[in-house]
Amino acid sequence: MAPVDDDVLSARPWARAVAGELAADVAVGLATPLAGLRDALALLVDRIDRHIASQTGPTPYPWRSLQAMRQDLAAAYLSATTMAELASDLSAVVGALGAGVAEVDVAPHVELAVSLARHHVAPGVELLVDLASSPPVRVAPAELALAVARAIAVCARSAAGVERASLSIRTSVEDEPGGQRVVVAVVDNGAGDAAGAAALIAALGDFARHLGGTFDGTSAAGQGCAFELRLPVATG
Repeated sequence: MAPVDDDVLSARPWARAVAGELAADVAVGLATPLAGLRDALALLVDRIDRHIASQTGPTPYPWRSLQAMRQDLAAAYLSATTMAELASDLSAVVGALGAGVAEVDVAPHVELAVSLARHHVAPGVELLVDLASSPPVRVAPAELALAVARAIAVCARSAAGVERASLSIRTSVEDEPGGQRVVVAVVDNGAGDAAGAAALIAALGDFARHLGGTFDGTSAAGQGCAFELRLPVATG
């Protein structure tokens, strides 16, 4: 499939809407069977639990075999649950790509971004999320979630480069000469990713400026990455 031209989508809202609808159909088609698989695995785990509880025979081998099977099925259930949740979140985001700018609270959309990008975070990385209450901003909600998810993905790659790294996502409100700004900060203390940071800043700079805000970031070898999205508070 040919890549989507971002300039065309920006200039033609209907094209963005169509792209969102098509992507939503794919995501929903993925989410439905995954949810069915998750439910089937849950029933299997429950049946094995009941069988193990009812066995009182003298031979332990069947119990051990069933216990190992149960552990494998439980792991598959958790994996299917994670995939179903990710597909559902993806469906929500891409389905809203055709929507226009609206006044929204950033916290739910940052939470959605964390869900979308969580699979990038390595198991040993400590993930810290602190979403403060803030006044609304004017933004296309799906685009906000995707922008923050991209920043989290870059920081996740940086954090994976060292042991016991941390990655934090925080929101706050700051006073500036032109008025209040809602700040979304994504920071890690990992190995750094200068190329990824430069590409992200280039991609999201215009996105932020179009909304009257800014997107800045830094990265250095051994010092991780730090990104800040600043959006003006909606004045009504």
